[in-house]
Amino acid sequence: MWGAPGVAAKLLSALKLPGKSKQGLMKATGMSRQAVYEWLKTGRIAKKHLPAVCRYFEQPLAWLWDEDSFDDETLEFAREFAALSKPERRRWQMMLMRLATKKAG
Repeated sequence: MWGAPGVAAKLLSALKLPGKSKQGLMKATGMSRQAVYEWLKTGRIAKKHLPAVCRYFEQPLAWLWDEDSFDDETLEFAREFAALSKPERRRWQMMLMRLATKKAG
């Protein structure tokens, strides 16, 4: 589980944008209403869902956090992901989306 100060506020603010909704976020991430509402309340999101959340809001992964709010595990995850080639990053994204879809279904 990953979370940083201000994540819930960013999500709530982004949901006010035209064409964005809680239902749309649920559909885009394959998550339940309860899970999405928990994200909006706590700002804590499983790392595997971060790419789908950011894609829904058409934002880069870095959008969700401030530089000063990284914990060591998150920093390492971000560094490793950034070091991957574009095709490797795409493979990981596809794999995570398949896993999220299987889990939700």
